Order: sequence, then structure tokens, then C-alpha cells
Amino acid sequence: MKSFSPIAILLGSCVLVACEGGVSVGGNEPFVPTLFEQTEASTTNDPKEWFDEAEVLATPGLDELTYLEQLGAFLTHYTEITNEPYPSGINVEITNALLGQNSKKVAILDADHPRINDSGEIVDSLGTPYYFHSETSQDISIQSAGPDLLHYTEDDIVYEALNSLVAIAVDDTFDTSEDGELQLGAALPETTEQEDKSTFNMFENGALLAE
Repeated sequence: MKSFSPIAILLGSCVLVACEGGVSVGGNEPFVPTLFEQTEASTTNDPKEWFDEAEVLATPGLDELTYLEQLGAFLTHYTEITNEPYPSGINVEITNALLGQNSKKVAILDADHPRINDSGEIVDSLGTPYYFHSETSQDISIQSAGPDLLHYTEDDIVYEALNSLVAIAVDDTFDTSEDGELQLGAALPETTEQEDKSTFNMFENGALLAE
């Protein structure tokens, strides 16, 4: 007859399964963060003060690159206002940080924004949730699935923000070109199309290295 120690029995009955967005205990459903309840008491400012910037995300028919750049600008504003690194985690956690779930309780996005779905995720122009890749506290990439609605395929579009905390201190982050168009400065690097997963291989000295 086999015998089991109490420790072995305990370990066998309390297996933790790590999964995206939370931890599943003993086969239970994983914990998934829900949309932050944005109220007057939960934030120190009126999120509608960012209406002009948020309107870019809400405007239909623009190029996906424009939406990605504006979302990148929101993330840069977040680091500047809160004096914190880029928010990390899955989409809903980063969305919540922009809604005011941060140490300063500063809301940079309105919870009623049309680009936030019922699950509390910021979605691209075709309704697919963005992927956020936080490589370090100062580096983040935002990935749109593109027209095929599938991530990590050839039509994905990736916005790369590299070491932008350094650039935030520069007053001319936003410059105006000769023709009067608003140009995104060093804090908002050029958006590129992703060819494969190797795009997210590693960062070194602020440079993105592909395999």
C-alpha cells in the first residue's frame, strides 16, 4: 500500500497554473482584471480634458499608424504626468492605468471612449485588442493585428517607443513642421510593419535588435 506525506498531498491539491492576466488555482477560472471604475472620486482630474487627443482615436477612417502614434502619445503623457515607467501587463491593465488606476490617480483617457471594448481593452481600428509588449520599464511596443485580425502575421503593424523617458524632459517633444503639421518628436519613434516575432527579440542600449 502506497503512503503519501501530508506535504505531498498538499502540493498535489494546490497546483497553481500561471496564465495571461492572472493565476488559476486548482482549475478555477483565471483572474482577469476588469475595466477600472472611473468616477469623480477615483481620479484627480477630468479625463475629458484630453478630448482633442482622444478624438483622434475616435475618428473613423484614419490610417492605423495615426491611431498607434496617438496611443503612443498617451503613454508618453502617462510617464510624464505620473513620473512612473510605462504601465505593464495585459491590455486591460494598461488601459486601466490610462483611465486613472495609477499612483497619481490621473486619467488620460475617458472610460466611455469608443475604442475601449466591453472587456476594458483598447482596440485597433478593426476592433481587435492591441498587444502591448513591455520589454523594459522604459521601452514599450504596441501591436495592431492588421486587416487579417490575427497577431503575429505579416500584416501586423507595430509602434515602437524606445527609451522615451529620456526624451520626455525635452520641451520640443512636439514640433511643428514648416507646413504647420504636428510632428511627433523623439518620444514617439517611427512606426514600422512587423515581419515576424523576432522583432521583439531584445533591446540593447535603446536599439531594437531583430534576429
